[in-house]
Amino acid sequence: MTGSTAGAYISYTREDMSYAEGVSRTLERAGIPVWIDKESLKPGVDWYSKNQEALTNARVLVAIVSAASNSLQWTFFEIGYAMAAGTPVILVLLAEVASLPINLSKVQVVDAQGLDETSTAEVVAAAVKEILGRQNDS
Repeated sequence: MTGSTAGAYISYTREDMSYAEGVSRTLERAGIPVWIDKESLKPGVDWYSKNQEALTNARVLVAIVSAASNSLQWTFFEIGYAMAAGTPVILVLLAEVASLPINLSKVQVVDAQGLDETSTAEVVAAAVKEILGRQNDS
């Protein structure tokens, strides 16, 4: 999605790009607009501003969390930003991580360990649809 409003914003690290792209495709096939940097950021734009705009306007954040993302601050910055704004967060755990920030202990995760990419993406799509449906009912 190239616009600034998305149903789902996908946060991931480059090491997890294949998983993020699979989740993005599944969400889009389900009719859910997605913002993912690889598809949404064009050369020459102020990537930081566009990223923040998309994060602010997203209705749900899907965070792909792995050992790679656990060692980086950016993913957790995006998660914290979304949580502070009251945006629902879906954590997708690709692998067991040593520790998650304490503020994430209250978030139910999608445990993707042992699931293939397609099954994980379908679980995430169902969760996003449920959240968006609740938001539409409010």
